[in-house]
Amino acid sequence: MGLLLALACVHAGAATAGYLVAKPTGKEVVVRAAPSGHVVARLRTQTPFGTPLALAVVERRGRWVGVTTDALPNGTLGWVDVRTVELGRIATSLRVRLGLRRLDVVVAGQVVRSFTVGIGTAASPTPTGRYAVAEKLDGTSHGAVWGCCILGLTAHQPHPPASWSASRDYLVAIHGGGGLGDAASAGCLHLDDASLRYLMRAVPVGTPVSSGARRSALGEACQAVVGERLPRRGVGGELARARANAGVAVEAAETHAADLRVARVL
Repeated sequence: MGLLLALACVHAGAATAGYLVAKPTGKEVVVRAAPSGHVVARLRTQTPFGTPLALAVVERRGRWVGVTTDALPNGTLGWVDVRTVELGRIATSLRVRLGLRRLDVVVAGQVVRSFTVGIGTAASPTPTGRYAVAEKLDGTSHGAVWGCCILGLTAHQPHPPASWSASRDYLVAIHGGGGLGDAASAGCLHLDDASLRYLMRAVPVGTPVSSGARRSALGEACQAVVGERLPRRGVGGELARARANAGVAVEAAETHAADLRVARVL
């Protein structure tokens, strides 16, 4: 399937259809392991932190959509019946270029803002792949270390610092902190408060986030193709909590031949 999707992306070129987001229409969203498969999670209309649920759509098979959700293990796509959600479209995505320590805000295929970020250390690196924004939180209510704002991602940190509890689930986030331009965090992306406030205004929940050593132009086009084919959670990466949600990502290849696969990141 990866090869077929890559070929479809090449054929579509720089599609700018945008990105689909699924929002619940009932009291819960039932997530299955495969189209018509067994139930693996039931998501409420709000996250445990009170953010309205919005799931980034990665793939579609008939009346089923594959979504990113942190209710599942890393690398696992969740499947939702489209009859139980409302599909919307957003034009914004975030792109993290780890080698350059840059976070780009991309709208309709064009970079509109670019920020210097702090990234994970060699021992606790920021995971690569494609994820989504799951939370938008007031950082000050969780402590000064988080800065003004927190954008939680659908990504787990598989390599937390050795001093952290091995029994806890740590999720990646974009939040305040030092070390801008350096590899200094536990996997989260650090930004200054002014940049965080901009992201809080400009970036909707459900926005796709791609993270890699460098940009994969084909990977960007592929996410847009998925949109075109469809009909018209403790905090930190440092987010630590027992949140019953997990993320899915399409991992961008570092060459122009995209090697697409579902993945999870902190």
